[in-house]
Amino acid sequence: MRPPLRDDEPPDTPHTAAPPDPSAPVTPAAEVAADPPADLLDIFDPIPAVDTVDNPFGLSPRELLFVEAFVGAAHFRAAKAYELAGYKVTGAASRANASRMLTRPRVAAAITSLLNARCEQLRIMDGDEALEGISNMGRVDIRKAFPHNRQIQELPDDIADAIKSIRPTKWGIAIEVYDKMHARETMAKVAGKLKDTLRVEHTLEDILAASNRLEPGASA
Repeated sequence: MRPPLRDDEPPDTPHTAAPPDPSAPVTPAAEVAADPPADLLDIFDPIPAVDTVDNPFGLSPRELLFVEAFVGAAHFRAAKAYELAGYKVTGAASRANASRMLTRPRVAAAITSLLNARCEQLRIMDGDEALEGISNMGRVDIRKAFPHNRQIQELPDDIADAIKSIRPTKWGIAIEVYDKMHARETMAKVAGKLKDTLRVEHTLEDILAASNRLEPGASA
């Protein structure tokens, strides 16, 4: 703090610091108190800078929060993700801004990348993998589950293919086969010999007439 001016001292005269006292204890530089910050943000930044390695698309901190919220807590609701990211959400313009956020190329690319990573992590099967699983189930040979049972091993291919389950009971082995009628019905539909029919109880004219009768002021 600058000492008060003496009566005979000009206002612009610089002051010379007094020489240090050799007998005074020396305070380390690390313990010298710094000036108090002018704002709390100088102490703690609620949105710290993001390392480039963790931010390959060059998003801003709030854009990163938006992407995480959109894929996570917001359940793909842009307005909710916009709010969770800390953006201003008052007024109709906020909903338009939230939707516009999804059209930013870097934001869209980050969302796609994050979804792909999570699908890979959760091992969510795609359509091709689902069809492969269905095909494998259709090719299962139940005889392979009983390699030491000679009676089951000697079953013909068509019989083994029709078996749904085999379970032991106190009277012997119980064999359950697939529903033959359902199989025949399915094949008939595939061949175009059997078609589902839809019975229409009311015509369009009947529906319109009933609607007119329900309108206020309409005559019965």
